[in-house]
Amino acid sequence: MSWNNFKESTTLIEVKGRPPKDGPTSEQRNLDKQDAGERNAIDGKFGEGKRKYGFDRIRARLAQTSESAITLQLLAMNLERRLRVLFCFIFAYCSAVERS
Repeated sequence: MSWNNFKESTTLIEVKGRPPKDGPTSEQRNLDKQDAGERNAIDGKFGEGKRKYGFDRIRARLAQTSESAITLQLLAMNLERRLRVLFCFIFAYCSAVERS
């Protein structure tokens, strides 16, 4: 899910007025469930960043500096994931070569 799609999410729009008598439609419930699932995945990654990479310890004074620190930490998260996939591939290749 891209950032633009996340910003345009239907749950971010506050609906004004009285709710309908019959409650939300099944289509609206499905949209809410899908949006909640997408937000859950994003929040999970931010939680991982706080636990493992120190997102919660960013103490930059300027907004631009904070954005730079967060960007670098996200880059580190992505690089670690790619290295993990690469090492799994190398390990699988070596064990396949060893068997033959």
